[in-house]
Amino acid sequence: MLKYDRFLKMAYKKLGGCMMAGLEYLIGGILPYLTAIVLVLALLYRVLQWFTAPQHLPWELFPHPKTFGEQIKELVTEITTLHSIYKNNRKIWFQSLLMHWGLYLLGIWFVLLIFNVQFSYYIGVIGAAAVAVGALLLLVVRITNSELRAISEFVEYFNLLLLLAISTLGLYTNFFGMWFREYLLSLVSFAPKYELVSSPSLLLTLLLVQFFVICLPLSRMAHFVGKYFTYHKVKWGEEE
Repeated sequence: MLKYDRFLKMAYKKLGGCMMAGLEYLIGGILPYLTAIVLVLALLYRVLQWFTAPQHLPWELFPHPKTFGEQIKELVTEITTLHSIYKNNRKIWFQSLLMHWGLYLLGIWFVLLIFNVQFSYYIGVIGAAAVAVGALLLLVVRITNSELRAISEFVEYFNLLLLLAISTLGLYTNFFGMWFREYLLSLVSFAPKYELVSSPSLLLTLLLVQFFVICLPLSRMAHFVGKYFTYHKVKWGEEE
C-alpha cells in the first residue's frame, strides 16, 4: 500500500510537471505570436472600418481648430487632460485621468525597456500602481453612484476588473524588471525563453496581458485609435 501511494505521488508530480511545461510553452512561446498577429490584423480592420464608414452628420461645433497644428494640439490636450470628461462627467474625471496616465506610463516603460534603460522598472511600477488605483476608484464610483450605475454596462466593469487584475499581478510578480527585456528579445529572435515565465503567477499575468492586447482593438478600448475619426470627421465638421 505504501509503495502504491508513493507511485501515485510520483505519477501526479510528473503529470503536473508535464502540464506546467505545456502551459509554459503555450503561454510563453506560442500565444505571444498569435497575440501580435491578432493585434495587427484587428487594428488594421478597425481603422479601415472607421475610414470607409459613411460620413456621420457633422456636429459642426464652433469655434473649432482648422489647421493641422491646431487639431493635433486639441487631440493632445484631450488625451493628456481628458478635458471633455472634466466638463461633462466630473465624478469620474480624476479616476479616469489617473488610470489613463498609468497606461501612458506603461507604454513609456515598454519603450524604455526595449532600449535597455535601467530606470524603466520604476516607470513601470508607478504606471501599474496608477492603473490599479484608478481602476479601483472607477469601480467604486460606478457601483456606489446610482446615476453612473444606471448607465454602466457589464463590459465597463469587466474592462476595469481586467486592468485591475493585470496591474496588481504585475506589481506582485515583478513583471516590470529587466528580465522581461530578455524575454522580449527571445521572442523577436524566434527563440522564446518561455522558462523565464515558468511560475504560475507570471504565467497568469502574461496570459491576462495577452488577452487584454487581443481585446484592445476589438472593444471600446480601441478609442485610443478612434479619437482621430471622432474629432476630425464628426465634431469638427466638414472641411471647407
